[in-house]
Amino acid sequence: MPTTPPDIVYDVDDIPPAPTLLTLGLQHVFVIAISLILPVLIAREVGLSDNEAAYFVSMSMLASGIGTCLQAWKYKGLVGSGYLCPCVCGPAYLSSSVLAVKNGGLSLLFGMTALTGVFQVGLSRVIGRLRVLFPVEVTGVVVIMVGISIIPFTLPLFLSIGTTDPAVAQREILVAIVTFAIILSLTIWGKGMSRLFPALIGIVVGYILSAMLGIINVSTYQAFEKAPLFAVPDFSYFGVSFSFGLLIPFVVATICSSFKNVGDISICQKAGDLDWKRPEFSSISNGILSDGITTTVGGVLGGVGQSSSSANIGLALATRAISRYIAFAAGGILIFLALFPKIATVFLVMPAPVMGAALVYMGSFMIVAGFGILTSRMMDARKTFVIGVSLMFGIGAYILPDTFSRMDPLISPLFESGLAIATLLAICLNLIVRIGVGKEETLVLSAQDSGADRIFAYMEKTGETFGARREVIAEASHAVAQTCDALLDFGLAKSEMKITTRFDDMNLDITIQYHGNPLPLPTHCPSEKEIQEDDTQMINLAGFLIRNYVDSIQAVSKNGDCTISIHYDH
Repeated sequence: MPTTPPDIVYDVDDIPPAPTLLTLGLQHVFVIAISLILPVLIAREVGLSDNEAAYFVSMSMLASGIGTCLQAWKYKGLVGSGYLCPCVCGPAYLSSSVLAVKNGGLSLLFGMTALTGVFQVGLSRVIGRLRVLFPVEVTGVVVIMVGISIIPFTLPLFLSIGTTDPAVAQREILVAIVTFAIILSLTIWGKGMSRLFPALIGIVVGYILSAMLGIINVSTYQAFEKAPLFAVPDFSYFGVSFSFGLLIPFVVATICSSFKNVGDISICQKAGDLDWKRPEFSSISNGILSDGITTTVGGVLGGVGQSSSSANIGLALATRAISRYIAFAAGGILIFLALFPKIATVFLVMPAPVMGAALVYMGSFMIVAGFGILTSRMMDARKTFVIGVSLMFGIGAYILPDTFSRMDPLISPLFESGLAIATLLAICLNLIVRIGVGKEETLVLSAQDSGADRIFAYMEKTGETFGARREVIAEASHAVAQTCDALLDFGLAKSEMKITTRFDDMNLDITIQYHGNPLPLPTHCPSEKEIQEDDTQMINLAGFLIRNYVDSIQAVSKNGDCTISIHYDH
């Protein structure tokens, strides 16, 4: 069973009270609404009418609502990761979606979106066999880049970059600062329920302040008035068409989205388990399956491709409410709003500085969570190389956005975002640097010296090479050093001691081979009286203490050749 961190207010399977559940769900809906800028951008690219654009956005919102509920579902492990990992309009699909719209209109976009969702469903069934591609250093890079990937959207909103009127820019920056200050203050110093809803309270205050300062203007109210009150899905609204020439860009976008999903769900797993060791791929596989189904549904309904939301995961981490039932509340609200576009308009016209403040707040938690994954393992030159180069090029893509602009259109989606570049680099570099790295290391000690210093240095180097968890290597180092000391102190080892360490990311196994007498490993501690009356009981005490340092241990002897086998779960 997972060990829940002490600061978590609502754990994964906890059901908050109904009013709290709905409020937490609404808070997540505000964040999800930010992603609706994707269908808005596409609508502008095509020149849709107001009614057509409203329908397009509503159907994208409907797909997000369905996907958010599916992602939290874990009935018999059939579909969904079982975590609070909401679905949003996926930024990985932006370039391929615009390409489809330019070549064949919205019908081509919807057809290709539905088709690529089917591909993602198939990918989800084999992703577990590809886990070698996602060691901790790769997963950590993906999570860090997920947080960094929202910076190009976040800072222009927060700092009013692009606002031509200096007076308006000053008002917008003021709104952003006040909104962020409220969210931050409630997160750190808030009491009771206010600490659960810092983003929601900050956003509401941001709306009010924006209205007072004139940032919410007449056109915003007109958009609300023009939106239809009620709308239902109409499968013939835009139609569906296909082009195999666009298959590669959409498949590439889907692969990038799936890589991101691995990082997002890994964070969800780690958030609810103090003993988290590595990504658990059964829930990741079902989570990618959920996104694939949702993307297919989005295409059929008349929306855009869907992906897990890193910003919402950041919000869950910040508020310490990670219950998957919050996803059902948020998904239900999204589905309701999709059918009532006039109400949904309230979210669609969210002031830019309010969006920026919320994204700064949530992105910071994602970036730090990624570094937390990286620091959970020991590092050597290989892993440093993988992490450093991947982050350098990934971040560089945002600093120098035109660097990869001349790529062939078929592969350009791979280079559209720093997230995609860093992910692919991390995977490829990891496979390259692992060449020649064995899964076994050996140290030989003389029969006169236990070599404690050499043992600790050997285990440190071995842990770095394997990328093992630091705390496991520390425990193993003490166990091996004490075992060797006992073998020499009690005269059990008559020859050199050969220490062999084997590692496979889930198990750490150490064998100590020597010629001599076996080390007793009693399951009970000898009493003080037994030790005082029988000096030989000291060796039993040593064996008992060593047994308590490890997950399991056994000693065997044949014709004086002894082997001590030490095992740790990793």
